[in-house]
Amino acid sequence: MALNTEVLLEQWWKIALIALTLIAVKTLATLVAARVLHMSFRNALQMSVLLAQGSEFAFVILAMPAIQSGLGGEYSSIFTSVPTLNRTNSTAYSLRCPHYCTRTL
Repeated sequence: MALNTEVLLEQWWKIALIALTLIAVKTLATLVAARVLHMSFRNALQMSVLLAQGSEFAFVILAMPAIQSGLGGEYSSIFTSVPTLNRTNSTAYSLRCPHYCTRTL
């Protein structure tokens, strides 16, 4: 399973939309869970932003032949691109989050 650059360039808007949706949903879910466990809002926000990117487990699931055949070639490439880009940008999230998360909210 490799990153298909043709699909990345042709379908960049789908990949960006899926990646932003993934980050938003995971951030919100983690933030809510942390607040339910009585974490401060600042700590909960910082933790949720840092944990929001896609995980390596997505590569394991997407590499399964049944998943690849069910999704088809193009969608398999799109869904492989999302965690790849999220993981490569995770450093940017971790560098920016302390700056934004430590302001008075």
